[in-house]
Amino acid sequence: MLTKRSVTAITQYGRKHGFENRTQEVIHTIEDMLPSLGAQSKSRVMINRIGITLLQENVTVIAPSCPDYSHTRGKYDFTSVGAGVPLLSRLHIAFFENIATLVPRMRCEIVVADQEVSDEALCKKIGHTKDGFLSLIHRSIAATSEYVAPKGWCVAAMTERFPELEALETVITKEIASDQSLQSRLKHDTLARSDMYRMIGVYDTEAMHRRTIRTAAQYCALAHIAARDKLLVCNHETVNLGWYNRYGAAVLHNPISVY
Repeated sequence: MLTKRSVTAITQYGRKHGFENRTQEVIHTIEDMLPSLGAQSKSRVMINRIGITLLQENVTVIAPSCPDYSHTRGKYDFTSVGAGVPLLSRLHIAFFENIATLVPRMRCEIVVADQEVSDEALCKKIGHTKDGFLSLIHRSIAATSEYVAPKGWCVAAMTERFPELEALETVITKEIASDQSLQSRLKHDTLARSDMYRMIGVYDTEAMHRRTIRTAAQYCALAHIAARDKLLVCNHETVNLGWYNRYGAAVLHNPISVY
């Protein structure tokens, strides 16, 4: 059950913005969703954000996905990259299948992180040039699009779906790097991600730190766009989830891990 404070907040927003006829439906929908959601979606603040987003006339949920990296026992090992449906995309699709039954009017989109072709360490690890990597991503997007077409869902490259994303990431990267209040958090995130960094061949502490800042900026940039456009964000389990809060994004936490 939702708390009285969340019910009141969602009801008041609905009344103020002309969504009274949808308020009770949304409250019941969130209650039905909660058992499927991870911890990041269960705070009062996040429940309110989800509720307000679900009240909108058009509801879109986007799920960022890694490219089709190789994996072992359900965890990415980054030894190669393919052109099929990525592991993370498949896991999000299964999650969508459950959530979409609760919100039939929801539009589901998977956005594949094509900006990762600019990551020299990743290109070296998987044995592809930037152009070769990008070609595989586009083929993967086509394969995934075909896979979800019967459901009426969409798949796109992240930088094509959000053309302003990379410029926004650049601005936020500088902001995060210069904010002394975030340094302890960045050290914590770097330590938490260090095994993955080593897996892709990054061992230098300073290089790890820079990658953590860049990744945090990517999450913040997407959060900024999602909050602005009233989009729900579906995201897997990761230490980076907290960065969505910095810009007030509504997050459906899919409690699965691929690292």
